[in-house]
Amino acid sequence: MIASDAATPTVKRMKLRYAGTCSQCGAPLDAGVTADYDRASKTVSCVECPARRAMPDQAEASAARRHAITPDLPPQLEVVDGTAGGSAAREFDRRHDARQQRVQTNHPKIGKFLLAVFDDPQYTKAWSRGAVGARQLSG
Repeated sequence: MIASDAATPTVKRMKLRYAGTCSQCGAPLDAGVTADYDRASKTVSCVECPARRAMPDQAEASAARRHAITPDLPPQLEVVDGTAGGSAAREFDRRHDARQQRVQTNHPKIGKFLLAVFDDPQYTKAWSRGAVGARQLSG
């Protein structure tokens, strides 16, 4: 999900890839026509919409009503101060320990030898490399 901030405008003028209907006046809009796309309500409207030119306040009021009908967003989660790459490091440890346990259980006599000769698989080592990279990027 893309986080919206104050710098991102909600209305974008674009060429339509698909046919649509103007949310203000109800006029059909063909694919390839330039129109205004409202990201918040996911609707399109004519660039020169007669309804918007005639009553701009009413268009804003209808948009406000539309947003009032939609359910509230879930509450923002608190920022947890943790260690960069901590979850990746824990995932590596979990996978590494599970592999050791599995090899020693399946091969009780030569399990330690197999672990000494054969390294962890790449998909397990990737978690360790990711944790190191996250720590380096964090400062």
